[in-house]
Amino acid sequence: MPAPILRPDGSRHRGLRRETTMTSLQRWSLAALLALAIPAWGERVSPSYAVTDLGTWFPTGVNDSGWITGYDGDALLWTPSGGLQVLASCAGCSNRATAINNFGQITGFAYDASYFAYRAVVWQNGVRVDLGDLPSGNSASRGDAINVHGEVAGQAGGQYSNHPQYGNQGFNHAVRFAGAGDPIDLEDHPSGTMVSLGRGINDAGAVVGQRATTAGWRAIYWSAGDDAIDLGALWGVGGQGTESFAWDINCSGQAALQLPLSQGQSIAALWHPAQGFTQIGRLPGYTIGIARAVNDAGLVVGVSAAGSAQRAMAWTVADGLVDLNARLHPVLGAGWTFLDATAVSESGLIVGRAYSTTLGYRAVLLTPNECAGFVDVDGNDAFCASVAWLKSRGVTAGCGNGGYCPDAEVSRLAMAGFMQRLGTWMEGQAVLRSDAPGALDIATAPLLCATDPIPAKAAWRRATLDGLVSGSGGGASFVRARLMVSEDDGTSWRPVHAEGAQATFAPGAWRSVRNAGTHAIGPYKTLRYALRLDRGASTDPSALADSVCRLRVHVGNGLDPAP
Repeated sequence: MPAPILRPDGSRHRGLRRETTMTSLQRWSLAALLALAIPAWGERVSPSYAVTDLGTWFPTGVNDSGWITGYDGDALLWTPSGGLQVLASCAGCSNRATAINNFGQITGFAYDASYFAYRAVVWQNGVRVDLGDLPSGNSASRGDAINVHGEVAGQAGGQYSNHPQYGNQGFNHAVRFAGAGDPIDLEDHPSGTMVSLGRGINDAGAVVGQRATTAGWRAIYWSAGDDAIDLGALWGVGGQGTESFAWDINCSGQAALQLPLSQGQSIAALWHPAQGFTQIGRLPGYTIGIARAVNDAGLVVGVSAAGSAQRAMAWTVADGLVDLNARLHPVLGAGWTFLDATAVSESGLIVGRAYSTTLGYRAVLLTPNECAGFVDVDGNDAFCASVAWLKSRGVTAGCGNGGYCPDAEVSRLAMAGFMQRLGTWMEGQAVLRSDAPGALDIATAPLLCATDPIPAKAAWRRATLDGLVSGSGGGASFVRARLMVSEDDGTSWRPVHAEGAQATFAPGAWRSVRNAGTHAIGPYKTLRYALRLDRGASTDPSALADSVCRLRVHVGNGLDPAP
């Protein structure tokens, strides 16, 4: 299967509030002339959604290209061009596809006859990769979420050995898979539990899910460094049955939750490590509210329920809580009742379960029918791609109140603003960071030349990196230099590339080690870069008697890099 096309996120931009003497035809033509890319949607709940019938199965994930995963006994994938296909087949087995990323990587679990158990897997380009299990495990594992790096959150079995509380019992723990091989046990500590499950993972590697306790399920947040925060305890979960659940996490660190109010009642909510809880609530007349998914633009989707009655809902800061049935297109959504939203893409595509008066219960895709978040430009308009390109690059913010005003005239003054913003987008950005740390113990301070945050923009960009460290060793110090990136202002760092450059800093001799490369920056990503020195082995000397560091970063002009 070819990798799907990545779309920019398309969130709103600040700009001129009024764009008023060019004719409407000239305005449309200008948009077409400047447009070079495909459209993207905004961070609000769309005022109009078209409904696509996917068939009788359960959808679990969707990416920006409209590729949708799910299951109906077997693991399934639906694509706009190829329709429905089976990813795994096993007579009498319930294989599942649970999530998909923007590179077309799919996770889930499939039955492995050689182990007589289910195994966490990733499918890509028609190939299935077994992600394995914990050491001394019972060979049962599952994948539930996948990030843009191909890291998977899920569950795997293992065996305690002389645990102070559980002795030698078997367990099933929340894990993070970083490719095939042994996963990272997120409960690998003395206070670990018997059962937990990873449900969501963001691009920084933070995981959310739930942990089984004597009082029921508790929502848990595991940081990229694997520290666990009991969100149920923070919220104040008390008695039996007052359970909390965490279902998803975005790249801003917002976790989508279901939190208890009292016995049998709950609300949807968000939690952020710095901002705490944001209550979303539930639709009027319902007792249960669940936030099932949240994208990077802050669009939350989920369900309100009361007994067997259900209504799909969405929430943003700008719109508040919305019944998605009130936003179905009068023609393209006629005859449908949207019951439960299960996943949302970065571009605002929503999947879930619905009921048709003629077809019964079905899986459906909801596609925003307005263009780029503008309520007065139809998503089917021939100029939609052009308008969306302007918005995603910050060239236009529309005319206010969610409108583009396509028939309004544009003054020469406003035109100057358009051209200036287009030029700003095309110029790119250069960053130079130098450190002169002098004597350095890289065992305790390996991170050098960390840049200040590079502001986000609304289009994909490519960063070119060139890092150089020079110095002399206090002893013969073998080091490896790696370019690093942080998406959370330096709280956590990950390598830009797996490989690194290496050198030996000899005593009294000045040596240099250099690492260079490129990195694709996604839309609305605020990043920092740094250069990291690591020792080759724990017995190597780590001190540099003198050292300097220089890191050059050039961020390109926003031309979309290939995925």
